[in-house]
Amino acid sequence: MIDTIVAQAIQFWNDFNTLALIPLVLGAILVLRLYRKFSLSRAIKGKKKAGDNYEKRVGKDYEKNGYKVDYRGLRMGLKDGGIDLIATKGEEIIFIQCKFWTGWGSITHAMVKEFYGNCHFYLGHHPPSQEKKILCVYAIPNKKSLSTAAYFVFKDNFRRCRYKEIA
Repeated sequence: MIDTIVAQAIQFWNDFNTLALIPLVLGAILVLRLYRKFSLSRAIKGKKKAGDNYEKRVGKDYEKNGYKVDYRGLRMGLKDGGIDLIATKGEEIIFIQCKFWTGWGSITHAMVKEFYGNCHFYLGHHPPSQEKKILCVYAIPNKKSLSTAAYFVFKDNFRRCRYKEIA
């Protein structure tokens, strides 16, 4: 009985010509992998472009208000030290982190604290030549992207660190 089943299985595979299917299966796997890679790559590039455009929009908003803006995020990329823009006017320096995130509560208190720390780190290595009013601003398109904890970090430190909605 077992011999009959094995013989039938062998006959089935021989009739089906499984060796001819191997290139087809490997080709399908390759196509799927390439599709995933390029789809993900396009999605990441799309989000980066949207983020870069938001940085430009925020910078232009400050320039309209008379600030000189250093576009660090665009100029330095990942080496910007967590500070996307530095806006200066008179005795005022504003460090700006731009987040074009729209997900409900997607900006956490840890991210806000990290930005605040990045600002102090920058000042420790680049102290202003004279007494300046320093402000840290988190630019966001909508308040809903702040988690409750992040909102309270801004509320508790409003004099030095705040968020600003720029659509």
